Amino acid sequence: MLNVTCPSCGDSYHVAQEHVGRSLRCRRCETIFEITAPTSPQTAPAASASTAHATASPHSAAQPAGAGSSAPGKPVTVTDQDFARLVLQSSVPVVVDFWAPWCGPCRAIAPALEQVAAEYAGRATVAKLNTDENPGTMTRYGVMGLPTLLIFKGGQEVGRLVGLQPKANIKRALDQVA
Repeated sequence: MLNVTCPSCGDSYHVAQEHVGRSLRCRRCETIFEITAPTSPQTAPAASASTAHATASPHSAAQPAGAGSSAPGKPVTVTDQDFARLVLQSSVPVVVDFWAPWCGPCRAIAPALEQVAAEYAGRATVAKLNTDENPGTMTRYGVMGLPTLLIFKGGQEVGRLVGLQPKANIKRALDQVA
């Protein structure tokens, strides 16, 4: 059996070796990704998101970066449990996207956030918090509508954008603190 992880939400799956090369639809976020074989015996099997499937979720996630590390070039997933460590203790500004899988505007803003994450790699982090699974942080920061983008620097909220925003607005807000 191989252990594979959804590249969007991190949900884990155990699949038989004979399924390598096939596609798998994540039961959690419905992203469709390809099951790939490990590159070496010490390497865990990888899963790559398929660009050929229009149903793939726009909310991709890289492995979360620890506090004090440089900002990754892809959005990272944060939860109620690791929010303080990954957002409040970050050495770089963090844009947190409060989203939900059922939210159309949340899905629409995701590509812009992925582009911002790539453009600000090393200078700022883009994080995604699924409000359906993490209501505590949403409540703590008074998030009432989705999507809401909160910008944190030095452990403090320094900016807030509510609703579907163009990439230029996100960059403008981030440029004020990055």
